Amino acid sequence: MLGIKKEDAFKVSINGAGAISEKALKRAFALLHGIQGLDDKSIYNACKLVTFDVSCRNPSRAHLAIEAYNNVKPDLPTLANIRIMVERSLLFFKKYGPIVSAGFTFKPVEINTDAKMEMIISQKGTYGGYTATVSSGDGDFLTKDTLWDFKVTRDKPSSRDRLQVLMYWIMGKHSGQEIYKNINKIGIYNPRHNLVYLLDMETVSPEIIEIVEREVICYED
Repeated sequence: MLGIKKEDAFKVSINGAGAISEKALKRAFALLHGIQGLDDKSIYNACKLVTFDVSCRNPSRAHLAIEAYNNVKPDLPTLANIRIMVERSLLFFKKYGPIVSAGFTFKPVEINTDAKMEMIISQKGTYGGYTATVSSGDGDFLTKDTLWDFKVTRDKPSSRDRLQVLMYWIMGKHSGQEIYKNINKIGIYNPRHNLVYLLDMETVSPEIIEIVEREVICYED
C-alpha cells in the first residue's frame, strides 16, 4: 500500500516458506499473487502468508509456521480490524514520513552472508551493530530522523518494547551505515490504538546508553 513491491514487502515470508519446502514456497507465491489491495481476500492471503515468517527468523521453529498456516483463518471482523490498522498506518506515514528504509538491518555497509557474519563475530566479537550476544534483529521503518517500531498490542509499550527500540538505535550507530547518521529519535506506533510514542535521544543520558552497550548488547571495548 506504500508502493513497495510485493516481493519486497513480504520478503521475510517468502524466504521463510523457501526454508521449509518447495511446496510451501509455491503456496507462498500463490498467496502473494492474491494480494491486490485492502479487500478481504487480499488481507486473508496476507494473514496466511506471514505465518511463514517464523521459519525465516528461526529455521528450527519451521514446524510452528506450518501449524500456523493451517490454523490461521481470520474471520470478517478480524479482516475489517486489520484494514482499519493499515489505513491508520498509511495516515501515520503521511504525517511522519516519508520512509527512508524498511526492514533495515545492522550489518556494515559491505554485503556478506549470514554465515560470513557468524564467522566474523566468532573471530572479532562484533560485526557492524551485531555481537555474539545479539547476533540478529531487524527493524521496521526509518524516516528522516526517527527509527520506528510498530506494535499492535493491547497495552502500552512495555519496558521490553522500549529497550528493543533503544537497542536498535544503538546497533544502528555501531553498524557504520550512513542511513543512521541523522537518526536522533526513536518511536513506537500502535495502529490498534492509533497512538504514537516518540523519544528524542538527546534526552537520554550517556550512562544509560553505555550500560545497554556494555551489559545488554555486549560490545567489546
